[in-house]
Amino acid sequence: MQALSLDGNQLTYVYTRAFNGIGRLLSLSLHNNNISYLDSAVFTELRQLSTLLLQDNKLTSVSASVFQPLVSLTYIDLSSNRLKADSLRPAFLRRSSRLRHVYLDDNQLNTLDSCLMTTSTRTVPRRRKTLITICDLKP
Repeated sequence: MQALSLDGNQLTYVYTRAFNGIGRLLSLSLHNNNISYLDSAVFTELRQLSTLLLQDNKLTSVSASVFQPLVSLTYIDLSSNRLKADSLRPAFLRRSSRLRHVYLDDNQLNTLDSCLMTTSTRTVPRRRKTLITICDLKP
C-alpha cells in the first residue's frame, strides 16, 4: 500500500501502533476528522512517508518528536486546526530535511518563530486574521 486516506471518519485519536506494518506508505491523509492529539510515536514506522495531510482537525499543539521519524516528508498540511504559536514546540519540523511545503493557514497563529522551521519563513496575512505560512525549506 502506498496511499491511505482516512478522511472524514470522525476520528478523535490515532493509536500509537495504528500504522505498524505499512512502513512503505508514501501518502497519509487524516483530513477532516476530530483529532486533537498526536502521540509522539504515532508515525514511528512511516520513514518513507512523503505527504501528510492533517488539515481540518482539532489539533491544539504539536510535539517536536511527532514528526522526527518522517525523514522523507516533503509536504505537510496542518491548516484549519487550533494551533497557536506558543503551542508549536521549537524545531518541530527541523529534522525533515526534504520538507518543501508546509501549510499552517487558518489556525490561531499570529506569529511564527523562525526556529520552528529549517530555514527561512515568511508569513502573509489573510482576511480572517490568520496567517498563511510560506516556508522555503531548501537546505
